[in-house]
Amino acid sequence: MKNLFKNDFIKLTTAREISLFGSTLSGLLSMFWIYDLTSSITQTIWFQVSGYIWGTILTLVFATVADNYDKKRPVLIAELGMFAVFLIYGVLAFYKIKLLWLIYLLQFFAAIFNAVLSTFLSTWMMSILKDNYHRPWARYQAIRSFNQFLFLSIAGVLSGLLSFWVVFIIDAFTYLLAFVIELQIVSTEKISIKIKELFSMSYIINDYKKCYYFIKNEHQYLFIICCLCMLFNFLSVPLGDMLPFYVKDIFKETPTFYSFLLMAGTAGGLVAVLLLQNETKYNHFSIKMICFVMLIEGLLAIVFSALNNNNKWYAIPILFFVFLTVTIFNISTRLLLRSAGVKYFAKLTSFIDTLSSLFIPLGLLFSTYLSQQSNLQGVYLYNGLGLIILFILTTSTLILTKTIRFYTRKELA
Repeated sequence: MKNLFKNDFIKLTTAREISLFGSTLSGLLSMFWIYDLTSSITQTIWFQVSGYIWGTILTLVFATVADNYDKKRPVLIAELGMFAVFLIYGVLAFYKIKLLWLIYLLQFFAAIFNAVLSTFLSTWMMSILKDNYHRPWARYQAIRSFNQFLFLSIAGVLSGLLSFWVVFIIDAFTYLLAFVIELQIVSTEKISIKIKELFSMSYIINDYKKCYYFIKNEHQYLFIICCLCMLFNFLSVPLGDMLPFYVKDIFKETPTFYSFLLMAGTAGGLVAVLLLQNETKYNHFSIKMICFVMLIEGLLAIVFSALNNNNKWYAIPILFFVFLTVTIFNISTRLLLRSAGVKYFAKLTSFIDTLSSLFIPLGLLFSTYLSQQSNLQGVYLYNGLGLIILFILTTSTLILTKTIRFYTRKELA
């Protein structure tokens, strides 16, 4: 087991972080690129929404396959697929070809490959660690959460220094490099079921029924967290997705300034990781923490809505605290899901992530509507007020029903 950890786990985590860097670049630069092509917030948001919708649907399907099928082959195919997608993006950007139908088609294929990577990579890592996953998984989630913000900062800097086509080509080759690393890992899994059976609707439904009863009987608290996350995502996620537009239209700044904001956020994420470096502190996560994050995010969004070109530098400390709280939230929720163990990990993760992500496309569309009716500042103001109202309603309900409590890892075991 030690040799396996030293070799395959490190190889796989390295490849995954390289893929994460590529997907972070694509997530940031694609929005700026589409906005430059269309000069329309609505069309750019629709580009994001289509990715969320396809990703949600496909992740549900691939999750049940990932728990019962070879992990290596689908991951390798997906890495090559992402390489091809961003290579084509690079060509389109280089020649300034405005073919939105082709861009949306590529977005669909990217959603397929991302769904494969998000489900199969995590499950592959868990299968390598087996029953010894607790401590390495906790440390990896902390490192990964920090890397997400670090890569955002790097992407922001690159977007200000390099042309879109150059960044897309770099992006493509990060996936190719991840493919080469993952190719070195020898898969020893024995497959006891045919792939056709895994993709049958009856098998998928029955598999998720087992996952549902597993949650219902042993992890009921996840339903409460999931419902809160759905509403939280509806109001908070659009604020992050609309930040590039806010920088360009309200602050009158370039992607370089956007990278400064992301660097401040990275610092906040680093502080959160340092605060949570002792694994026992993860036990303090609870529904109370979710409520606290709602309140802080709501207040910060309201303050942010008052910023303009004259006082834009105040956005830097605001982003620091936003990323600080979000990182604590993300790490804690990821670690709660590991209580399911290896058997249900992919299905449980996709089940919870899918339910909590259902309102993200609706939130993006609602925020787009608000921006058209008022302005971008109004989006941050109204969504911030919504988060505070959600905090008040949630806290009041939990107190009245006497269900507010801490869920420690010992209770989850």
